[in-house]
Amino acid sequence: MDPPGRGSDSSSCVASHYAGTVEQPPPMWTTSCRSEPEGQTPWKTYNRYATHVTRSKRVRRKHMPTADQFSPIISTVSCTVTSGNTTSAEVDIAGCQLVGIYIPSTFDGTTITLTCAPTAGGTHVAVQDGYGSTFTLTTAASKYCPIPTLAVTAGVEFLKLVCGTSQSTTDTVFTLAVRPV
Repeated sequence: MDPPGRGSDSSSCVASHYAGTVEQPPPMWTTSCRSEPEGQTPWKTYNRYATHVTRSKRVRRKHMPTADQFSPIISTVSCTVTSGNTTSAEVDIAGCQLVGIYIPSTFDGTTITLTCAPTAGGTHVAVQDGYGSTFTLTTAASKYCPIPTLAVTAGVEFLKLVCGTSQSTTDTVFTLAVRPV
């Protein structure tokens, strides 16, 4: 016998078995969100679709999620460059990807580069832009600086910020915007 869903005999068998019921189909069919071929019974729930079944007709409606159904995808991590230095302490962003940096009003300078290491306390190397150049953000105090190409920070776990100028006034606390990977 053919597997369910293949051939005219088996599809009518599946349709008659599930006709008039609201039970879920076998797990191998529950991840589909595309239309079934003519003659097969659509199931009550899909990943992105819900089907309303009545005796006379089947109506498929796409449900849009509301704002409260999403979990926040951006969180923040603090990173400090102490007064008189250009390099921050190491930050562990495990499971996340850097997507932007909030530049504080105490920032002295106009450029920031990134360094990363494969292990905590490891040797940090410059993050490159994929074209052989060191990745550099040009910015100013009191700004938000997004990472224009997210592939640059993909796979970075242990991170340090390197300012182009020594922070002379006070300790500078940067806020890193990260998202889960």
